Amino acid sequence: MSRVLSTLSVACTICIADEPTAPPPNQATAEKRLEALGNLKDDLGLWIGMNSLECGGIEWARFDFKLMVVGDVKIAGEKERKWMDFRTPGSYLKFEPAVSIDQKYTVCTWMLFPTPAKHASIWQAPPEGGGAVYSDDTELFGWSRQFGGDVNLGKFPEEMAGWHHIALTADGTTTRAFLDGKELGNFDGVILRKIGTIGNHWNVTYTNRNMCNALDDQFIFRRPLSADEIQKVMKFERPRDAK
Repeated sequence: MSRVLSTLSVACTICIADEPTAPPPNQATAEKRLEALGNLKDDLGLWIGMNSLECGGIEWARFDFKLMVVGDVKIAGEKERKWMDFRTPGSYLKFEPAVSIDQKYTVCTWMLFPTPAKHASIWQAPPEGGGAVYSDDTELFGWSRQFGGDVNLGKFPEEMAGWHHIALTADGTTTRAFLDGKELGNFDGVILRKIGTIGNHWNVTYTNRNMCNALDDQFIFRRPLSADEIQKVMKFERPRDAK
């Protein structure tokens, strides 16, 4: 397994963790908990547990990277359940180097609505990557330099409020979007192949309009999951007041 670098602080300009000499203390606990995912664990590439980001948010990882906290990323929520608050302009999590998810994958997270700005950035490629996934309160979008800009991934069925689960899968030819475990829409092409940042845009020009309210738990799987499998991941980790 690749070495894992974890954050040491969540309220700083830029915080880069030192490389640990042993796996994070939560690694063994994570291995035990992940047994609930069954064979899905074999395809897991990354799990960031927002609940414990204060003391090392990377619960489990196959990738090799440093996790950086840029800006004032806050821990919000109750004592029993916490999540990342990205409402401060310019705050986000950054992978260094960017995590390559290639063309067959699943990325998913819990997201709190309504979004505080017109667009809420969820996953963003690095500058050379040319891809992103973002939303407002009515639709989920992608952006791809390869496909000429904005890509509509599906309209939400109702006005969005509270916690909802967002997932994106790619099988090498088609991108599919899921809302709360049900397919929302699809696009003929793979719009995201690397993730550089989570929760905001790497370009300061756009940070005042591209920002999330809150995100809770990030999973990256190394193959496209089915709707039933995504629902299994939803049940594994969920905000207390999620539907």
